[in-house]
Amino acid sequence: MVSLLSSMAVIIISGGATAAELIGVAAALRGEVIRVSAVNDGGAVGPISSGTHIFLGDEIEVAPDGRMQVMLLDETVFTLGSGARLIMDEFIYDPATQSGAMTTQITRGAFRFVSGKLAKSSPEAMTVRLPSANLSIRGTQVAGIVDEDGGSRIVLVGPGPNAVGATLGAITVSNAFGSVDLTRPNFATTITPDKPPA
Repeated sequence: MVSLLSSMAVIIISGGATAAELIGVAAALRGEVIRVSAVNDGGAVGPISSGTHIFLGDEIEVAPDGRMQVMLLDETVFTLGSGARLIMDEFIYDPATQSGAMTTQITRGAFRFVSGKLAKSSPEAMTVRLPSANLSIRGTQVAGIVDEDGGSRIVLVGPGPNAVGATLGAITVSNAFGSVDLTRPNFATTITPDKPPA
C-alpha cells in the first residue's frame, strides 16, 4: 500500500481548489463505512470499500460495527473505529521536501493514528481537531475516543510501525482554557467541554 501511495505522490493543495484533490486511499475496511459528504468533484457519496480514493473535504462515517483505515500520501495512517466520523479539512504535501500541513476533524467515535512525514517536518504541520480541543502532533502514534457530549480521552501510544522511522514524539492537547503536553508513552488526558485538559 505504501508503494501505491508513493506512486501517487503529488503536491496536494487545499482551500479554493475547484476539483477535489486526491489525498489517500481507504484500506482494511470491516462493516459499513460511508462517505457522508464530498467537496466539488470528489468521490461519490455513499458506501466506500477498500481501495476507494479519499479526497480533500471528504466526511467519512464508520457504522457502529465498522472499522477502517485511511492511508494518506505522506504515510500518515488513521484507523477509525465504531461510530467514528472524520473530516479531511486540509492536506498540503510536497513530497520533494516532505513538508506541508494537515488538518483533520474527528467529531465522534474511537480513533488511532500513526503520524507520517508531515508531522516530522514541524510541530505545526499536523493538527487534529476534536469537539473540545485540538491536538498538535510531533511524530508519534495516538489513540483516543470522542464521546457524544464532545468530551474526549487521548493517549500517547508512542512510536508506530511505519516507513518514516517515527520517533517517540509528543502531542500538545489544547483548548481555550489551557493545554497539556503528553511526552511519555501511555500517558493520557481527559478533555471535558468548557474545561482545560486534565
